[in-house]
Amino acid sequence: IRALPTARSYNALLVLVPGIVTNVNDTVVGPSTMSFPIHGGRQQEGRLLLDGLTVGSPPAGNSAKIYDVDAGQAQEVTLTTSGGLGEPETAGLVMNIVPKSGGNRTQGSLFASGTGERLQSDNVTHELSARGVIAAPPYTKVYDISGTLGGPIATDRLWYFASAHTGGSTRKST
Repeated sequence: IRALPTARSYNALLVLVPGIVTNVNDTVVGPSTMSFPIHGGRQQEGRLLLDGLTVGSPPAGNSAKIYDVDAGQAQEVTLTTSGGLGEPETAGLVMNIVPKSGGNRTQGSLFASGTGERLQSDNVTHELSARGVIAAPPYTKVYDISGTLGGPIATDRLWYFASAHTGGSTRKST
């Protein structure tokens, strides 16, 4: 996950799963509200879990909603296309994110990425332009910065873990 050239949010990972059709058909540059049916299922069948606990919107049938989790700082991310096991209440995709935790060694991480307008391009050719195709407005700024720190308070008994994350993007208006 750390090596993927994409945003480090759960919705950026979902578009990489074969069979997923999302309601957001754009470049994923940060958290957004996203439903993720799989293999032609209903919009509300996808489930997002944080360490086994459903993080969803009860009025929308517990389907995943906006949740700003830095999947790059997760200890484990599992995607299950169960199709009818007893644990989930639907047959849709289940994404479980297990966050990192503290331990007996003090450890930390730092991640920073960004880009600007000069590193973007489009595939609109002269022929497409002549037919009226217009390129999407470019991003003027995209950034993602996060860090973690964890370790022991009392060895083998009590640990701490802290993380911080910020990110965003801007586009030129059309």
